Amino acid sequence: MTMQVGMVAEGGNIVLASDTRWTYSPLVSGCGARHGSNSRKIRTDDRNSIAIACARDKVDANRVADAFIQLRDESEQNRAERMRGIGTAIADSKDLECIVAFAYPNPTLWFFQYINGQVVSCEPVYTYVFAGDTVNAAVFWIRNYHNFQSIDQLKRLGAHMIVSAGKICPDTISGLEIVYLDRSGVHTLSIEESLALELEAREWDSKIGKLILGDEEA
Repeated sequence: MTMQVGMVAEGGNIVLASDTRWTYSPLVSGCGARHGSNSRKIRTDDRNSIAIACARDKVDANRVADAFIQLRDESEQNRAERMRGIGTAIADSKDLECIVAFAYPNPTLWFFQYINGQVVSCEPVYTYVFAGDTVNAAVFWIRNYHNFQSIDQLKRLGAHMIVSAGKICPDTISGLEIVYLDRSGVHTLSIEESLALELEAREWDSKIGKLILGDEEA
């Protein structure tokens, strides 16, 4: 499982936030233990022109993301048709989701979802969109507080949602990755920057709890 969000910021800029936990099941049924590791779930290209957050089936979602990168030069009018064709050809009946953010000609946010052997969604997004554990209660933070704020504000909001989701489902959601897009291209927070933001979000969570409970130290 994973937790991801794509948000439109002020000026049409975009912020993507994701956890980094990948969970692996034993290759042979009944033999071995389920285990996991933390690595990037947001793919970017070498021209800093597109960012894609991958959810559900890791292998096929990443294959679709790699193929979607080729659409960075596609006209906006043709993107939906091309994304549908690529996703259907590669998905191989595996469930997958991709939050896709194009930097050029203007930042645009898209959501691609392939479930039960068919494309369920392939369309631009004008506010925000979730992928992965979309029933996780942590989506409250985005639904309640997203209002096209600045990139810096939405980086904080996205980080808080991901950290909160990890507290609810710690076995399958952990870590933090943030990518944002403006008219100059795609920008990825460093590991150190993401970790610092994750630690801040944990502090905010503690302070919120104290405020609600009336703790004077809050």
